[in-house]
Amino acid sequence: MQLKKHFIILIIITLPFISLAQSDIGLTTIVLVRHAEKVKNDSPDPELSSAGIERALRLKQLFINADISAIYSTNYKRTKNTVLLLAEALDLKVEMYDPRDNKITKQLLNNHEGETILVSGHSNTTPQLVNTLINQEKYKSLDENEYGKIFIVTISNQEETKVVELSY
Repeated sequence: MQLKKHFIILIIITLPFISLAQSDIGLTTIVLVRHAEKVKNDSPDPELSSAGIERALRLKQLFINADISAIYSTNYKRTKNTVLLLAEALDLKVEMYDPRDNKITKQLLNNHEGETILVSGHSNTTPQLVNTLINQEKYKSLDENEYGKIFIVTISNQEETKVVELSY
């Protein structure tokens, strides 16, 4: 009984130090998605299809409580509209980025250290950005019919990077 009492006191005393250490980690989370399904036509900038609108709604439901502080998209209707419902619900502006600009990685990390952000891209640019963030060539372009991948990259200021790959 005495040992149990000492153990509880030890936990109470060390809890503030444990939470302080976790806040020092500076965890940045970047959620990357490919745009939702698009209308199949000859337009270089097609709208979302009805299936794409449904997927955008699911994305909103998945991340509405994820403490997203910024949302980025390439400058196409399909990528912007994939994240627009979530952005509106969170009262955030969708920021445009150029996936060909290699500075986007530094911009995301410098401007959003310790935050959670969402990035909407394409079948080729999303895996490329994940690879850049993790500093390895691990992910290939997504199949043209694959719209449901989510990559969650976490980066600590201790240079530890992890990726979780999900489907929705």
